[in-house]
Amino acid sequence: MLSRLFSLPEWARPQHPVLRYVLGSLPEPSPRARIGRIILIVLLGVVLVLGGYILATGYLQNPPGQHFTDSLLNIVFYPTMVLQVVASIAALSLTASAVSEEQRRQTWDSLRSTREGIQLTLRARWIAVFYRLRGLIGLILLVRLALVAGILYDLTAFRGGYLDRIINGIVPDLPSFMGVILLSFWMSAALLLPIVAIGFDAALGLLISTFAQGRGTSLITQMILAILRLAVVVFLLWAMRQFLEGTFAQAGAAPQGIVSWLLVAVYAAFGDWGLYFLEVGSSGMVWATVEYSIFVGVALLAFCFILALLTDAMIAWAVRRAERTG
Repeated sequence: MLSRLFSLPEWARPQHPVLRYVLGSLPEPSPRARIGRIILIVLLGVVLVLGGYILATGYLQNPPGQHFTDSLLNIVFYPTMVLQVVASIAALSLTASAVSEEQRRQTWDSLRSTREGIQLTLRARWIAVFYRLRGLIGLILLVRLALVAGILYDLTAFRGGYLDRIINGIVPDLPSFMGVILLSFWMSAALLLPIVAIGFDAALGLLISTFAQGRGTSLITQMILAILRLAVVVFLLWAMRQFLEGTFAQAGAAPQGIVSWLLVAVYAAFGDWGLYFLEVGSSGMVWATVEYSIFVGVALLAFCFILALLTDAMIAWAVRRAERTG
């Protein structure tokens, strides 16, 4: 499916023998196990959505939002955040023991003696993360596509003048066509960020596998990084919530100027991967509060490009280290 949608290199196609070997390294689940997994996923999804609805309604005391898109974002926000953190940690874990697993199977020496054997194997393990997490990634992107559709529908309100009302009074003063272009940057970045971030986490896992080759060391490293990832998300969620609610201002410590702009950018890049801004009203509130924050979408697209370059560099570094591993 992926190879039909994108022009993938040969080593990233499921027909490639090395990728087939990597994808086939996990035991094939029995039909009963598959049914049990599906039931568990459905039940987990129901619990997450119900939890999101309860939180969005203030424990069933209020409507979830002012209109459909706002309600949808409020309901799915925290469930999607949970899925994103799980995907990030899973991407790291799936590659963090790549070298030790091959050594344990006693295939490492044969890979080293094969031309480009190490490189093809590590790159196959990296792309295999997207195949193994395709269901989770699909759900994360599906939520975003639904919210993008909601944005496009909301823009037709007030006879197509809804965006003009949103950007009216923000700094800088922009014409309508610029507002549309910059909003498209926000939407594009929100769709790309989960993919490039998961790819980066998988590449980081590969690099870790070349340093922490012992099973115990690898597990401890993964646990530390998973805790750090969760801590960063929780802290950024808390900081952004306090900022939007004006708690910092009441305490006399409200971030101003470039600091507030960086808070929005860092939150979108590392916190929720741009999820909160896939609703025009939420974006408009931030744009009106933080000067020039409408340009954060441009910065996020640039960040996606830089993160992709760092991912490729990290994979290349992991390959070089692995080729020197005894």
